[in-house]
Amino acid sequence: MEVLKQQISNALPATWTHVSTPTALPEGVALLNAVTCGARRIAVLFVHGLMKSAMPLFDANSQLRKLGFETVWLFKGRGIPSTKHMLCAAVVGAGDEHAVSILNTDGRRLIHSPPVSVPDFTSAAAEHRIKSVDFSAGQWVDVAFTAEERQCSECNLVIHDVEHAIFYPLGEMQCPGLALPRDKLGRSVSKLISDALASHLPPADTTCSACLCQSPAARSTRFKVTSSVASVKLSRQAAFELIRHQKTTWYII
Repeated sequence: MEVLKQQISNALPATWTHVSTPTALPEGVALLNAVTCGARRIAVLFVHGLMKSAMPLFDANSQLRKLGFETVWLFKGRGIPSTKHMLCAAVVGAGDEHAVSILNTDGRRLIHSPPVSVPDFTSAAAEHRIKSVDFSAGQWVDVAFTAEERQCSECNLVIHDVEHAIFYPLGEMQCPGLALPRDKLGRSVSKLISDALASHLPPADTTCSACLCQSPAARSTRFKVTSSVASVKLSRQAAFELIRHQKTTWYII
């Protein structure tokens, strides 16, 4: 633990200074570092004992946040998934060789992000480069998707049926995305993707009666599956449709 504490201290920028935390911590939890740069405060905690319940950790996290601290919880062992207000990570390695792996969940299992060195993780925290994936109305997002493309044989209107899509914060497709199959894509989200695709296609000269009735599939003669990426702006309803399926996911940029 002392080696880990020293590694974190050594990796902090010189502008960060140590501060005290008057909060009592649960048994099996140690405060490794509590620092500030003036505008922000970060508390790094190490869970080294077996916890029968996560509630004492949540309570301590709440108290620290009320004092203005961003919290980073490091676990020796299995750990618990991160929440929106509680970044959790596992410490892997032994001796002087430590690495840190952020803990997320897909709702069924614990997911370990690729491990990074303690200095790299500390620098990312200090530089505010550890983010959580969030979706909100009015936000632009990148979407990687697979769609079935059909073209009407009479009026050449192209229809796209989105089969699978992965949503990312704009410009950050290296982060963990929200992957949704067709049956979990809401109507508003599907329309945003279809409209983004249609905006890159030449308009049909005319629209036949079958297409006006929104049933061109019966008359389609051409069919293919396409994979593409588009940027879309989330409406209020589209954001709600994504948030319904979103689990808190932290990543380093």
